[in-house]
Amino acid sequence: MIRTTGTRRRGTSLVEVMIAAAMLMMGMWLLVWLYQQGMNAFLTAKAQAHLTSQERMVAAVMTTDLSRAHFLEDESKPNRGRRVSDHDLRFTTTYVPPRAGYFWARSRAHGGGVYPDYWGSRYEATGDGGDSSRSVDHALQFTALVPGGPDHLMYGAEVPARSGAQWYGTAAEITYALVPGFRTTPNGAPLYDLVRRQRLAARTTDDAPSYQPIIAAYSATDRVDEVMTVSGGTMRTLADLTHPANRLRAADWSLTAGRRAGEERLIGNVLSMEIKFTGPDTNVGAGAWQADPSSRQWPRPLQPVVAGAPSNSDYPYDFLPFNGEFDTYSRQLSFAPNQYATAANPNAPLKPIRITGVMIRIRVYNEQNKATRQTTFVVPL
Repeated sequence: MIRTTGTRRRGTSLVEVMIAAAMLMMGMWLLVWLYQQGMNAFLTAKAQAHLTSQERMVAAVMTTDLSRAHFLEDESKPNRGRRVSDHDLRFTTTYVPPRAGYFWARSRAHGGGVYPDYWGSRYEATGDGGDSSRSVDHALQFTALVPGGPDHLMYGAEVPARSGAQWYGTAAEITYALVPGFRTTPNGAPLYDLVRRQRLAARTTDDAPSYQPIIAAYSATDRVDEVMTVSGGTMRTLADLTHPANRLRAADWSLTAGRRAGEERLIGNVLSMEIKFTGPDTNVGAGAWQADPSSRQWPRPLQPVVAGAPSNSDYPYDFLPFNGEFDTYSRQLSFAPNQYATAANPNAPLKPIRITGVMIRIRVYNEQNKATRQTTFVVPL
């Protein structure tokens, strides 16, 4: 009789099974967590890339509009007066406004009390050397001209709305402004929409009749907000638009009251749009700066004239002096020397400066990663 002996195999205990199951669950959780982190990182990067592309689009659109000719030719002006830099307002006794077309801007320095504004701007001191300013009342409004040619090279308007009927022209009034988006950041900072509004205009009275079919499409249910018209159905010309009363108010709440407001929205969740200008150094006189009363120069230098006064880190770019508005103005109104701004009359329409370029800084809040992104670009004028 043969006997064999061996070791008896022990089974897995319940405790060991539970430990193995727990380790397996922990490994699966770790894999899921890593997947979620990877997806979050991918979505954040995608959102950032999308925001970057949007900002590039906004910069490209604004650069294109600002680079256009803004005025009809005028033989009495340098370079035939087609660009903003061709209009020198420093010489108060000899300046003559453009004959057709205009350029208006608002670029108020931060601060309050002297020039209060409903929209407002503010200086933000962070305490770590990264101080900045947030501006939501800056705006641009001007006429722009294109040479003509194929439809895609001209300004267009769809009248009536959603009809597919497109009308084209070589001149338009263009407005850039921030309008309330009725949203806020987690910290309560208000967010805005950057809006671009475009309205067709006639170059001259000879061109005006060609727009009559568009004006005939006007009705109470479909306002023709894309075409410059007056009571009686007469098309506004570039000469008409030199008069401030004939323009769209850039800061008017009715900017978004029309039915096509959504089509005018360039980008949302904007925290700030700050616009600064440059030009030859000019003595604008005392009282041009509420927060820096000792400075008389525009643009203000990098180092303040008086210790403790605000420095201009963006030199040679600066806010506009006095009430922070600039207008090439109109020959239909008085443009005598008493129409120039002074400390006693800061709201006078004419400012004794020459503008040759603009710097635009747009800060946008990214809801995906709860961070902000800032884009700055410069356009010669």
